[in-house]
Amino acid sequence: MISFTFSVRDATSRDPLHHSFSWDLSQNVTRTTFRTATVGVSGCVTPGGELLLPHRGRTVMGYEKLLLQGIPFSRLLLGPETEVQLSDLAGNAMSVSVVSATMLAAICAPQLRKERRSLGKVLVSEYSLSQKHDAAKGAVLSERGDLHKASRGSPKSFEGVFSDIAKNLARDAFYSSVLCTSESSGTTSKDTTFLMCSVCGMTVCHAFSGRYQLSSHDLKEIEFDSENGRPGPHEFERTLRCAVPSILRLGEGCEDLLQNGAGLESYSFQLQQVDRRKGHWLLTYGAWEDHGSGRQVAEIRVRIGKTNDLIGVVACICCFAPAIRNEKPHRGKLKDSARLILNSGMPNINWEIPDKKPTTHTLKLVGSDPVPSQRSRIGLNDEAARSLRNHKVMKSFLPAISSRNPLTHYHKLWKTWYVY
Repeated sequence: MISFTFSVRDATSRDPLHHSFSWDLSQNVTRTTFRTATVGVSGCVTPGGELLLPHRGRTVMGYEKLLLQGIPFSRLLLGPETEVQLSDLAGNAMSVSVVSATMLAAICAPQLRKERRSLGKVLVSEYSLSQKHDAAKGAVLSERGDLHKASRGSPKSFEGVFSDIAKNLARDAFYSSVLCTSESSGTTSKDTTFLMCSVCGMTVCHAFSGRYQLSSHDLKEIEFDSENGRPGPHEFERTLRCAVPSILRLGEGCEDLLQNGAGLESYSFQLQQVDRRKGHWLLTYGAWEDHGSGRQVAEIRVRIGKTNDLIGVVACICCFAPAIRNEKPHRGKLKDSARLILNSGMPNINWEIPDKKPTTHTLKLVGSDPVPSQRSRIGLNDEAARSLRNHKVMKSFLPAISSRNPLTHYHKLWKTWYVY
């Protein structure tokens, strides 16, 4: 199934490793929509279905299937349900958006029938749905927050809470994080010896070290501080969940400092997800409108573990206001509005806020030392370039791309690189 789908996708010039396709591996090849698959569109969610995300290298998780059905998993009182149980719950459920549309149609149908009999015509535009805050044009409003007009009391500062976490748990977070590609699927390596490059920070277990080109790395063995060796990820996750706060709130006056942060002081940021990542653990706090039933307006990401060359805590605030507004919404990746780095060796701890005014810099390149290109180093010659130029490529396999680097032949200076 996977090999067959790969060949079809290559025929349409779409790389499944870089596009958000969804393939249903639980269906036969003749029943799945591999030829009409659309980027960003998922197939039917069924109990026991296996929806593969090739660009992620994994299948769709249980809570993601609930989101595909329109069910807000963050508002469900879930317990220790397994991934199979969450997938069955999503597969047996009906799509909330379809049920809602059906109910609204049933409510409006009697009135539409009456007006059609009496007036002879019906203006469907009069039955369009309207929201209370449509006049705001998608802006983030403080009155839609769950902490609107709520007293602040005497909360603890972010630095006061997470500075102790950075001191006591940051190193164990690095030790229990993903330290080798063999652990990227959620498993834990049975190897007790791990190596880390002192220059770039690359980590690998001793059993997988033979699968990499490590001649350019300065590898040294990681010495775990704990008496029992490397801490387990499941035990550390329980410790981390008990240590971090479940709800965060922006301090007074943050709206004026954060770019696109208007109204966020009235929202609570609830702990949404705890992820084990490469070299660190990631905590995601989310803020939603209307007590969790509306849009997500912002998030706070807290990284605990190794960041660059430091072991500590890094917090970032991202505001979603530019992407959820109705007029000229922002498309693409959103930049963080603020960042904080906590480390035991840092004397001054302050939030870093980017300048709102754009700055212009000039870059001057000096030098032009020609070196052999990569193609020349691997042994390609003029005969290879001539064969590629004379090769006839089917138009169905070659997209119409206008580029300064043609796809059917090498550049005229392909033998040499210029290092500036």
